[in-house]
Amino acid sequence: MKLTKAEWKDLNDRLVMALRPLTMPVAIKMINDEKDFEAFDNLKMVQNASTGCQLIGISTHFHMTIGITPDKFLTTYCGANCACCERDQEWHDGVLLANPPYPWHGNLDASKAHMASYLETLPEKPYAGMVCSCLDNNEIEDPDCISVQIAASGAFYLMAGLIESDWQKIWFPFSGESQCVDTWIYTIKTGKPGLSLGCRGDRALGNLSNGDVRITLTVDDFVKAVNGVEALQKRGIDYPYFAPIMLPENV
Repeated sequence: MKLTKAEWKDLNDRLVMALRPLTMPVAIKMINDEKDFEAFDNLKMVQNASTGCQLIGISTHFHMTIGITPDKFLTTYCGANCACCERDQEWHDGVLLANPPYPWHGNLDASKAHMASYLETLPEKPYAGMVCSCLDNNEIEDPDCISVQIAASGAFYLMAGLIESDWQKIWFPFSGESQCVDTWIYTIKTGKPGLSLGCRGDRALGNLSNGDVRITLTVDDFVKAVNGVEALQKRGIDYPYFAPIMLPENV
């Protein structure tokens, strides 16, 4: 779905008015060819080492459009999990998740199984990079997905809005570190919502605030969720609490 800057700004403002997140939503676009970076106006490219989640954090906090190429990722591990770098043998072996300084697993077999699970979601061929643009001045006409950083209580209302008129039971994957695979990469691969409880990378580098979670949605689902939240409000279900005392008697 392609939307104009004015339409993106309207969606952004409606979400902010309804659920009051502390940061703006961010549009994410994965790049298939390095020449595709030229299509974006006002694009700033990462010059030093960074991460995918940090790109989202920079975009929302500084209201900017920013891109990254595979060679600028902080580590190959991060770049591979963001679907932008080739997966080397060290990645497949799970070394970084079993050895210091990040021993998330007590044995290498568990670490290998962890990494192997990502192959269900990651594309066979890495992308040539990614671009993030804050939704209040979005430079991406047709994003692959939208990332919403929001308090857990607001995330409940956002997801309730998504299923308000089209009920479905939603399941979220949890793989552990790193949550990029379970959020925007998962949403782009499957078309389903992703949820990050805030892995170490997302909290430290993505600037995901304490108490916030990250929800990723396709553009269609994001529009549906915003519309659904507003529909709930019209029936008196307001965030952050239910206030039926404010409803007209004939509602």
